[in-house]
Amino acid sequence: MGQACARPEALACGTPVLATNRGAVREIVLDGVTGFVRDNVDELGPLIERLGEIDREACRRHVARYFSSAALAHRYEPMLADITARPRNHRFPAKVAPMIFRPPIPEPGPTAAVWATSRAERVRAMPQR
Repeated sequence: MGQACARPEALACGTPVLATNRGAVREIVLDGVTGFVRDNVDELGPLIERLGEIDREACRRHVARYFSSAALAHRYEPMLADITARPRNHRFPAKVAPMIFRPPIPEPGPTAAVWATSRAERVRAMPQR
């Protein structure tokens, strides 16, 4: 969660962001306006010299407009009103339920094995100090 919060917090302080194009980065960082977004980490290095081109006030305005408490409340309010207006025995709509209650499905590979283990097994496997 730290990485997801770090970008909007940096922009709120007027600090341009360099980021790779992963997840929702393009929704947070506007390429050439509030920072730079590239597909590869190696492409970010040369852009450090160009950070001075980014208007720090534009970074602040972008976060205030789209990620402030008021902006988020405005976007969530209709969804929450819809959910709370339903009778208690009514199930959540299919499009909301996976987003709220289900963990992501792991890709096959080494991480899938970690998801398959219980928390107790993971704690036992941790190195002791």
